[in-house]
Amino acid sequence: MTNNPINSINFYLETVWIEAKKRNYNFDEKKFDITDDIEQINVNSGQIGFEKDHLLKKLKLRDINMYNKFVKLNEIEIHPLFKLIEG
Repeated sequence: MTNNPINSINFYLETVWIEAKKRNYNFDEKKFDITDDIEQINVNSGQIGFEKDHLLKKLKLRDINMYNKFVKLNEIEIHPLFKLIEG
């Protein structure tokens, strides 16, 4: 939950844009406004585990090399918009 969903969306997209630039992908920066007023959103560890398992299932079918790379990871780096909590 966030008190300012527009800022949260802008920050999320800004971070995706930064990563896209590193990978030489095209991402239109006019789709968001840069913001520094960030309120992190809590996400529990169970949700992160669920998302990881979901991604691995898709990768196993679509890209076995990426699956083999990610299945070995013990820690998942989450988007900086989110604050990891136990649960």
